[in-house]
Amino acid sequence: MASHHETYEGFDLSWEEPPAMTGGWHVSIASNDIGLLSLLERGTHSKGAHIITGRDKADALKMARDFIDRLIRN
Repeated sequence: MASHHETYEGFDLSWEEPPAMTGGWHVSIASNDIGLLSLLERGTHSKGAHIITGRDKADALKMARDFIDRLIRN
């Protein structure tokens, strides 16, 4: 299974095509930048990466980008 990656507003988004019949795509949001990582942890109340789940790849990526946009605005 191939892993895919893109950078959005300094955050790293990564995902893999899910096996058939798993019920959704998962996009991991992370960052190696200490300031962005701190922002992510404050926005999610967790350590490290945050996972977004969508109906399909486009939905999951849009939800991940929207989540990042909200983090940056606040």
